[in-house]
Amino acid sequence: MKPSIVIMVSLAVLMIALWRPQPYAYERSMRDSGSNFEEEDLSPDSHRVTLDDESVYDDTEDDGRELPGETEDEVSRRGPRTVPETPLVDDSIPRSVDPQSAPNEEAPEESPIVTSGPPALPAASALPPRDQVALNFIILGVTSVDKEDFEQARQYFERAIEIAPLQPYSYYFLGKLALTRGEHQKALPLLRKANILLTHGDRAWRSETMSAQGAVYEDLGELPQARRAYRRSLQLFPQNLRAMSALARLAEEEPDSDDTVSQ
Repeated sequence: MKPSIVIMVSLAVLMIALWRPQPYAYERSMRDSGSNFEEEDLSPDSHRVTLDDESVYDDTEDDGRELPGETEDEVSRRGPRTVPETPLVDDSIPRSVDPQSAPNEEAPEESPIVTSGPPALPAASALPPRDQVALNFIILGVTSVDKEDFEQARQYFERAIEIAPLQPYSYYFLGKLALTRGEHQKALPLLRKANILLTHGDRAWRSETMSAQGAVYEDLGELPQARRAYRRSLQLFPQNLRAMSALARLAEEEPDSDDTVSQ
């Protein structure tokens, strides 16, 4: 082996044996400045921000505290930072409705109800038990009339009279059925009895029975009596279209000085 190679290997071994690790520059600077480097907490939790930390910055109000990374000079130059407030919207008022014009709007005036047929039957729950059963037979009879099964309808109405003799509706429908079948002499007593049994407060039903009596008199050719019945019907219930139309028709066929149609 050459002497130069031996010398170089010997120097390398000597340098390795004499070498010691030196502290990092940052550690050396911290040691020189007197800081306690070993006691500083460098764990990830040490920099976690909590709600109780006074250094948390509130975006909605700036009290002059410095932001993370800002110096006091930067804070003084920046000045208080303000965040514009969001206008509150009252969701209780629909946006499609003008609150100023709504109170001034007047509801449309309702026109009076004009009827061309019998009023509605009373609710079954408002009647005594026997009248409730009779009312069910009346409803069956009306359904049979709509189907033009007049004989079956007559049986239902008569059965209703047997169950509740003082209920007026069965007499009315039985009288109307007699009128439809051309049995005028049977129709008049039934309609009159229905009118008597009806309460004084039920003016719409009484008006309907009087209108039906007028139709019977008209079919019999007794026009003065028919007019009186129609006028009485309108006195009880001015919106009865059947009586209004009948009086107008009679006025065209045979004018009478007392013919007046309620408007």
